[in-house]
Amino acid sequence: MTFVNTAYACAFGRTPAQLLGTSLYKLVPDVERVFIRNANAGLTPRNRVVTHRHRAFDPDGSIRWQEWSNRLLQRREGKADQYKGTGRDITERKRAEDALQESQERIAAILATAMDAVVTVDEEQRIIPFNPAAARLLLSKSQEAMGKPLDHFIPKRCFPLPK
Repeated sequence: MTFVNTAYACAFGRTPAQLLGTSLYKLVPDVERVFIRNANAGLTPRNRVVTHRHRAFDPDGSIRWQEWSNRLLQRREGKADQYKGTGRDITERKRAEDALQESQERIAAILATAMDAVVTVDEEQRIIPFNPAAARLLLSKSQEAMGKPLDHFIPKRCFPLPK
């Protein structure tokens, strides 16, 4: 590294002087190094900015997530000689994204195996995704029912539907 600001150094529990002349790859887990090198190799005169996420070591050795946008400054002999990186810690956002994805997968698994029909509608009573039990009950595939009004599938004797 040829320039390190105080905020970057503090994020790794060091001073700028301690990081100058070192490799940023020492601050990330081995598995991330190839990924970062490949992302930065994509910097070209036509593609001057790359953005990527990767794990990095916290001063205590724990893992944090970072997002970086790197901009090509100079390119010589077919390789990027210098680039400027702007990064931020996204650990909490990454944890929230992972928790949301896990929750969505868990809900999808529950709905897929539920014996009861579960039909979801929007505020205009149009069908949005439903589970396989509902597909059997409504005699319709989810893709075919998507966006149709719920009353399309309910016998007329059951009307009026609550709004």
